[in-house]
Amino acid sequence: MKNARAAARSRDAIEAFRMAWGLWELLAADGTFACLFHESPDRRTRAAIRTLGTRHMLQAILTNRAVISSRTGGSVDLLHAASMVLLAAVNGRRRAPAMASASVALLFAAAEFKTASFQGLP
Repeated sequence: MKNARAAARSRDAIEAFRMAWGLWELLAADGTFACLFHESPDRRTRAAIRTLGTRHMLQAILTNRAVISSRTGGSVDLLHAASMVLLAAVNGRRRAPAMASASVALLFAAAEFKTASFQGLP
């Protein structure tokens, strides 16, 4: 019972932060990028940031409603991080934004897997 409450609190906190992060990316893509890299994003980067924000919001909703598990959410975050590391390796111009995105994804993945451990998932 104690672990179930801890898991629920952890999940709720992670997904609330994920929802806020996704909303920020969706509504303020230019500001997000400029805050980190001191320049405006190009059109393709802006679209990618907004798409990622939408994905974060959708993932938060699905995880909070128990449609997907925290473990599944963490796996999605790991796949995103891996794709960003690959992008950084092949595209020097997008290296810094890709590594920033990979870092955020790894933080979300770690939080999701920690929540999964509270839930007793392997």
